[in-house]
Amino acid sequence: GCRGRAWLFDIPALTATRPAQEALAAALGVLFSSPRLLKLGFGLAADLRELRSAHPCFSNCTPSAVTPSLDISHHWGTQQHGEVGRVPGGRGAG
Repeated sequence: GCRGRAWLFDIPALTATRPAQEALAAALGVLFSSPRLLKLGFGLAADLRELRSAHPCFSNCTPSAVTPSLDISHHWGTQQHGEVGRVPGGRGAG
């Protein structure tokens, strides 16, 4: 099964040829729309927008089509003061 696994895809390398683009778009379409796989991203909507812009074969990869998903940028660094983007001891932390 997929439990406890994560995948990273080198999209530019995997879309070097037209047949590769079509195969990857089909495969990722299945993965992106699977209700059994959580899609996790940081700025996920922007990433999907960039993906569609750079690779038209991913035109169906919209935020509403990629479900279930969690954009951790909305949760990253949330502290007791409600500040987003600050990590204790990190750069810019006061």
